[in-house]
Amino acid sequence: MEIKGNQIDYKWIPNWTNSNVVSTDMHSHNDLAIDSEGNFYVSFAQEPYLRVFNPAGEQLRSYDVLGPEIHSLAISKDDEGEWLWMIDLSKQKLHKCSMDAEVLKTLSKVDFNIEKDAPFNITALAIDPANGNVWVADGYGGNVIYCFDKNFKLLFSFDGSESVCGNLSQPHWIFADTRKGYTEIYIADRMNHRILIYSATGEFLREIAKGLNTPSGFSSFDDKLVVAELKARLHILDADDNIIETYCDGTEYVELEGWPNRKSESAVCPIPVIDEGKFNSPHGMIADADGNIYVTEWLYGIRLTKLEKQ
Repeated sequence: MEIKGNQIDYKWIPNWTNSNVVSTDMHSHNDLAIDSEGNFYVSFAQEPYLRVFNPAGEQLRSYDVLGPEIHSLAISKDDEGEWLWMIDLSKQKLHKCSMDAEVLKTLSKVDFNIEKDAPFNITALAIDPANGNVWVADGYGGNVIYCFDKNFKLLFSFDGSESVCGNLSQPHWIFADTRKGYTEIYIADRMNHRILIYSATGEFLREIAKGLNTPSGFSSFDDKLVVAELKARLHILDADDNIIETYCDGTEYVELEGWPNRKSESAVCPIPVIDEGKFNSPHGMIADADGNIYVTEWLYGIRLTKLEKQ
């Protein structure tokens, strides 16, 4: 199926990894990352919870790690090697791992220097390639952004109240953007329906609000930024933060009872009744260097889709 854009066209490839499942026994809430060889690390709500695929969607290997709620994945590279990062939503821990998913370092609530009873529910992470700083978004708890150095020393945190942008509300995702040749930190401030941009040292720079509704995740290729909206579409922004494309708009589904699932007498997996070429609830998303986009959705079952750039 062809997905026409203003400037960029895509081909809709359903069930890219042949991993899609229609089920109410699992609730996908997962992510994807790409390593330096172009292979895809994908978390799943069903065992094996971490699987690795080549660009053709063929499974190469899998790892029996953590559990069904690997909410955020990232891969970084430095002078010492390549590293896999994960956030376990259920246990509220951030893990730095080898590329074979061996846990090397863990951050938990005590490392964030907050009160024992303070709200805390981390959702996403990003690594600044310029210095190795680790950025963490607390999107479901305290609505706070944290920055650690590469040795896991907490450098600073903020919640938006210190700047003209005002308090964050569900900062679900965070992204270290290097399209300009230096790092800017993009924050998906989901329930404020905006994107906030901070400097690599934590100063508020600007916001993007026009045309956005529930921004939830980021990736980039060339000078383009891809934005996933939970309700229920993708955007591509240019280098000046302007929306130039909107794809696969399934916002009519959001109005249905039980969304992101469907409801009769009980919750129902929505996958069989989602139209091809539309998204229901994009969650994890990654773009490769060629501009292909890969999406996993938040819903009962598993729905993985590739948009192949034409």
